[in-house]
Amino acid sequence: MATYTASDAEDGALTIQGGDISFTAGSNDDGYYTFDGENIVLTQVGVDAIEAGVDLPAVILTATDSSGLTSTDGETPFVIRPIIVDSVDPALNQSGDVIVEGEQAVFTVTLSGTTTEAQTYTIKLGAGTDSANGDDYDIDLSNAVFSNANITYNAADGTITVPARVDSFTVTVATTDDTEIESSENFTLEVGGRTGTAVVADNDAAVDSVVPVTDPAGTAITEGENAVFQVTLTKPTPGETRYSADLGASSDSADGNDYSTDLADATFSNNVTYDASTNEFVVPQGVADFTVTIETNDDTEVESQENFTLTVGGQSGVTAIADNDSGVTSVTPVTQPAGSAI
Repeated sequence: MATYTASDAEDGALTIQGGDISFTAGSNDDGYYTFDGENIVLTQVGVDAIEAGVDLPAVILTATDSSGLTSTDGETPFVIRPIIVDSVDPALNQSGDVIVEGEQAVFTVTLSGTTTEAQTYTIKLGAGTDSANGDDYDIDLSNAVFSNANITYNAADGTITVPARVDSFTVTVATTDDTEIESSENFTLEVGGRTGTAVVADNDAAVDSVVPVTDPAGTAITEGENAVFQVTLTKPTPGETRYSADLGASSDSADGNDYSTDLADATFSNNVTYDASTNEFVVPQGVADFTVTIETNDDTEVESQENFTLTVGGQSGVTAIADNDSGVTSVTPVTQPAGSAI
């Protein structure tokens, strides 16, 4: 709001309401200003211009007395622009690289200028579109670390207060180093209506392949022999790691009559165990590969070659079982001499 004073020796005070004061022609063509009683105020167009960073033109008024004489004067308003959040950059780790789970996610918040007094901004961690959740990072902003120690977080209303003389700062959030095999995940930090994203890469050893062990490679085992699967990981396990496990698939031709379908009966190398409550293989730290051995049944049924599947951590291997039973190969009439009628 702006005020003015205009007077004339003969007429005394000149006023807007009296029709004595008007905007000088051409000075308010953009419609930034209007009269409100005897005051000059911004229109919504003027407010929008300030928020967009536009420099406002001078307010120029023309006073006209009763004899038609005019006088023009003006002044450029001084605008105190609010310091808003300009951006929240995508988070990096403390070395400026891609974040690996267990490292810190560091968000850089840049303001539109330097604060001249304490400013308050809304802050929120996490969004409905995030693939990460509270198992993957610390969702409590009370535990976040701000680069400016004088920035305070108010959990009651979800805001932070930034002191004077600050133009940028960082917000550091801890991520969780779990043992779950997973794809890269993301979460967001929103400050003052601006959003930045943290992408967190997994550091666990995934299953690279599940391959039947046969001699020679790629051949079938004979029923009654053990079926041995070699499970190879992408790297040694950084700690105890669990992998989903399934024995058998709908496409298999073999069933429980042909092999032991209970993984609790399987045997493992490298101290790997099976947790029946979660249907997972539990692999100790430092293991790069291991074998899973399944017993097959030596039955007396004459049958074609059959197969079954072992799936570990989303990777599958299929082994073939060859029959070892003797079937009827021919039926020939016995006559004397051979081939004559009886």
